[in-house]
Amino acid sequence: MSRWWALALAALSACTIARVTYTGEPPDPPPDPQPSAEDCAMPGDEDGNGLADCQDPACAAAPACQPVHHGIVLTTTGTGHGTITAGVNGAPCDAACLAGLPPGTVVQLTATAGADSWFHGWLGACDGRHACTVTSSDGLRITADFTPMPNRVFVSSTLHDANFGGIAGGDALCQELATSAGLDGTYHILLSTSTAFWTTQISGARGFIRIDGEPVGDKTIGAGAGMYNIRFDERGKAGPNSTHWVLGAIQGVYCADWTSNAMAATGDASFTARTALLDAGDLPVRISCGGSSHFVCAEVDRNVDITPIPTRGRLAFTSAGMWDPTSGIARADALCTAEATAAGKPGTFKALLATSQASGISRFDTSGAPWVRVDGLPLLPSAQDFQAAVGFDLAPGVRLDGSVVPHFGAIAFGGANLGAVGPLGSTCGDWSSGASASVNGFSPWDTLANFVSTGCTPVAVLCLQE
Repeated sequence: MSRWWALALAALSACTIARVTYTGEPPDPPPDPQPSAEDCAMPGDEDGNGLADCQDPACAAAPACQPVHHGIVLTTTGTGHGTITAGVNGAPCDAACLAGLPPGTVVQLTATAGADSWFHGWLGACDGRHACTVTSSDGLRITADFTPMPNRVFVSSTLHDANFGGIAGGDALCQELATSAGLDGTYHILLSTSTAFWTTQISGARGFIRIDGEPVGDKTIGAGAGMYNIRFDERGKAGPNSTHWVLGAIQGVYCADWTSNAMAATGDASFTARTALLDAGDLPVRISCGGSSHFVCAEVDRNVDITPIPTRGRLAFTSAGMWDPTSGIARADALCTAEATAAGKPGTFKALLATSQASGISRFDTSGAPWVRVDGLPLLPSAQDFQAAVGFDLAPGVRLDGSVVPHFGAIAFGGANLGAVGPLGSTCGDWSSGASASVNGFSPWDTLANFVSTGCTPVAVLCLQE
């Protein structure tokens, strides 16, 4: 045998012996293939181990397998333009901040219209027109709707007698005041004459707001209980509870179509800080044509739909039925409940009535949502505002069916303001006796609690949802 074959046989014998005589444990199988970073970003079972990649423990910490967190998404819409600002604990929070907010963070949002635009209201998680507070959650979307600037309405900062030189002279005075305040557009005085009703002064225009931006009317101004009262002058200053010249339709009674300041003649005026009406309504003040009063001016160039975006909140309505103010508060509450039930409105309702021992609002939880009329407009921006407010932002005289209480009606309340108790003399002896001479309350188209009804005769009540 050659030496080469001898060496080969020796090697083969050594291998056979090693295989036969090995007595150790079998080696561990090789580990399953581990998913790579690219695999963890894939939707399937890329490594073939029977587990979807983001269910694989090896991918648990991979960024691609973490829950997607979108935070709060803010957008704007509409034919106007503006911005939304956000804050957390008083500190600004930009888009990157909002995207990374952990769920449960409280965020304050404010919408600001751009030049020649108006903030119509919120869509999505916010509603209405006022500042909004939300609690962040994944994918929460909030939109601010902006429109072009509507027509602006103001009460003159100046006083004038009834001789405006006719309607044309009044228009010129309104235009002068608007121009001096930096307001563009064409302005007309809102007065009637013996041949034309005041609405001809705003013919063709749509969408009317106060100088502070609150809506006054969409297709007209001062209809029924209306929107917000007109109490800001051309420079945005809120005026006192002063009078303004109002509509006239009878030649000679209304200062000879606004060309006379003869002391013998008389004209009507009304209260700008109290009512949304432009006519005297239930609050007329007969003054001499030679006396001085404010007047109302309206822009007339624009046509903008400002139909209100409803505010979500607790319902407020004026009862259609009448309540005997000597029969006790429980009867008033029962009237509210009966009307709400008949209309299919859920929840518990009580009457806003003060007594000599407690304010009307103390009967309610003011930490909840605001109270809104059936048209979705809030009586005040928040429920907490009821504790200190002198009156409402809006007249309360709207029933559950949307109809408006006649202006000569009365809504019982009892207190001098929303947070006040009601003296026995203005609450029919705490709503149990007819000995009182009067009932303090609201006129349905008024915003201040200073209407006095003679005697303790049946009246409507303002019902609030608990």
